[in-house]
Amino acid sequence: MGIKYRLTLYISGFTVLLLFVLSYAFYAHNKEVDLKRSLKAMEIAATDEAEDIEKFLIEKTKTVIAIVNADLINQELLSSNAEYRTLPLEKRKSQIDSLNKRWQETADSEEAFVHSYMNNKVATYLRKQQQKLPGEFGELFLTNRYGLVVGTSNKLTTLAHEYKYWWQAAFNRGQGRIFFDDRGFDESVQGYVIGIVIPIMQNDELIGVFKANLNLLGSLKDFVMNKHYSNADHNVSLVRSGGLVILQQGERPLSTRVNGQLLDKFASTASGSIQVDKKEGAQLVAYAPIKLTGGSVQYGFGGSYKTIDHIYGNTGEHWNVLLSKSMSSINASSLEASHWLFQISLLCVALIGAASLFIGHRIARPIASIISQVKDISRGNLDASVEHDKNDELGVLAETFNQMASNLKETTVSRDRLAEEVNHRRALESELREQSLKDELTGLYNRRGFRKLAGKQLSISERNKLNNFLLYADMDFLKKINDEMGHNTGDSALIDIAGVLRKTFRESDIIARLGGDEFAVLLTENKDLQDIESIENRLHKIIDSFNRNADRPYKLSLSVGIVKCDFSSAWSLDRVMSTADALMYKQKRVRKAGNVQVIR
Repeated sequence: MGIKYRLTLYISGFTVLLLFVLSYAFYAHNKEVDLKRSLKAMEIAATDEAEDIEKFLIEKTKTVIAIVNADLINQELLSSNAEYRTLPLEKRKSQIDSLNKRWQETADSEEAFVHSYMNNKVATYLRKQQQKLPGEFGELFLTNRYGLVVGTSNKLTTLAHEYKYWWQAAFNRGQGRIFFDDRGFDESVQGYVIGIVIPIMQNDELIGVFKANLNLLGSLKDFVMNKHYSNADHNVSLVRSGGLVILQQGERPLSTRVNGQLLDKFASTASGSIQVDKKEGAQLVAYAPIKLTGGSVQYGFGGSYKTIDHIYGNTGEHWNVLLSKSMSSINASSLEASHWLFQISLLCVALIGAASLFIGHRIARPIASIISQVKDISRGNLDASVEHDKNDELGVLAETFNQMASNLKETTVSRDRLAEEVNHRRALESELREQSLKDELTGLYNRRGFRKLAGKQLSISERNKLNNFLLYADMDFLKKINDEMGHNTGDSALIDIAGVLRKTFRESDIIARLGGDEFAVLLTENKDLQDIESIENRLHKIIDSFNRNADRPYKLSLSVGIVKCDFSSAWSLDRVMSTADALMYKQKRVRKAGNVQVIR
């Protein structure tokens, strides 16, 4: 095959390859842009929906509060409390237990005893409220401050409720707090129920507790499935952080679980979005927590897995809104956007093929005249050269080739020398990285090194459910040592402090000098150092030993603050350091060296 045809083939082949790569890159770029845009939009939508559901729950709470803000409720509670307040504690408990036992043994709701609780003034009032909101609520019932039912709209499983977790949560040691009882599947109504528990206060005293069981399959399902996203191209679900699906179109509540890849994401209580691989194909998923369900000073949220009248209750989980859509929609959109580029590519291939054939014919003849001379050089004869007598591009090519051969001969270096230079460079780079993380004076980690390693350690401990302690220390009297004995002596004192910390803690603990006279240590709980007292005793013991035995013109002293980082409390590094720093300065102000304080 002649050079002009080979040139045509090469140029055309290269053009096809280039256009294919560009087309695929354009498609991949469009797909990535569409993916990020879709994930961001879904995350915003999930956050909006989570906020709307929180508002929905608050509005339902306001509705329940409006029900109990009636003079009749207060009057009946005061009357019931007065009846039982005068009884001795043991007699009151015995009487309530007796009533509760009789209630449980009486199946007939028309029996006079049961009838007295289901058809009194409070019960009649509550049923009227049910009728005003058909299908909204299940049981509505009121208990006095001792947990005994005053009136109820329905026959309950028990009459006494003081021992129940939701009643105690709303009672809140007499302070009162609204509590959402995520009951799960309630067998009495054969559906998913969340109880809204309202403490009733009068003159800063809790006089009763009211509970309204909200039918989750009613108004909330309509709100989630229809109000906002009925026409959207993604699916909406309401999910517990443990993975059980509360609400999903076409699924029975608490009968399915989300993909395991999402569980770690839910643990952070922050919104986000990811791509999830499933058997039926990849999906885009966005999630956002409903903040109210994480609990707060004003609202409590929780449940019990199983009691006498419900199963699959909440066990310390919060709720998340989950939006999902198929990845195939992104692929289809990207292919459609790239279609026009494929058409242009085909036209370019035809034009470039014709042009390369013409150019190949023009340049083939002069190139053939220097091929024989180039072959000598291609065989490794670096002393050979290409003879030429033209000043055009081919002449420049020949001259450049000759210069390249000469330079190659002069600059060839041995493999061993090259390897030595590479190893030397790597050693220098490693030394520079080490210096950027270490304090030059003490050899401890500096602030940068500490933040980098401590941040990673806190994340690892949270995943592995390990507790940590962060000790923040400030060397006492360093300024006095510098002023009276000189900065060299002050540096020696800092080095001694570093030595004391190294002797006190393990090699695996992260010890750092943050700057000046400030030090920090992040240690993982272990059998030797498993509480604040053991850390305090060990540190004081080693400091005291040093001061007794070391021949120094100064005595070492540290003001410290220690924070216990419980893995379940999700402590950030900035929060831990700020808290420990505050404790340390508090200790320094009272000038009581060695007195360790802790936040548990």
